[in-house]
Amino acid sequence: YRIDSTRKNIESFWDRRKESPNTFVTSIGEDNEGNIWLGTFNSGVLIYDPKSETLRHYEANPSDPRSLLNQRVGPIYRDQSNLMWVGVERVERLRKQFHTVRMTSEVTDCFDCNKVLSVLEDRVGNIWVGTSDGLRCYDRHTNRWITYRHNPKDARSISSNDVNTLCEDRYGRIWVGCQSESPNQDLQRFESSVGGFTHFPVLYGYGV
Repeated sequence: YRIDSTRKNIESFWDRRKESPNTFVTSIGEDNEGNIWLGTFNSGVLIYDPKSETLRHYEANPSDPRSLLNQRVGPIYRDQSNLMWVGVERVERLRKQFHTVRMTSEVTDCFDCNKVLSVLEDRVGNIWVGTSDGLRCYDRHTNRWITYRHNPKDARSISSNDVNTLCEDRYGRIWVGCQSESPNQDLQRFESSVGGFTHFPVLYGYGV
C-alpha cells in the first residue's frame, strides 16, 4: 500500500498496475535516487521508479553469477556509501544495470539467504547480519567474516542463534535481540573489548 499524506488516503499499489507478482513483500528500501526497492518472498526484487511509474524485476538465475543468490529476499537497506544491499549481497549499478557483487567467496557457503533476519551497518562500516544460525560481522577493512554462536559453556556468548533484530546506539554499541529459550536473555549488548555479550533481562517468552 502507498500512503498519500497530501490527499490523506491509502491506496493499493497493485490496483493501479496491470502486473502483480504472485508473492508478498517482505522488505522495503529506498535508494538515493528515490527508487523504491521491494523484496519479495519468492519473486526476487522489484524496483519501482515513482517518476516514470515503471517497475523493474530482478530474479535469481543459477546460470548468471551476478544475479541474486535467492528468490526469497531478506532485509533491504542503503549503506553510508549509498550502495543498496539485499540481505548479504551488495548491489552495484553498472551501465544502468544492477549486478550483485559477492563480498567474499565465503558468502554462498556461510549464508542461507532464507535465514537472514536482520542487517545493520555500524558507524565504522562493518556489516552485522542476524540470521537463524547466529550473528555474523563483516569487517570491510580486513575483508573477513566473524561468526558469533551460542555456546552453553560460555556465559559471554550470544544467548541464541536466532538473531531477530540489531541496533547501534549513540555510543556506537551494538544491541542484539534474539529469540532465546533461556529466561531473561533475549536482549544483549556486544562488548568489543572482550568479544562477548552482556545480557539484559526482558519478559520471558516474548523474544526481541
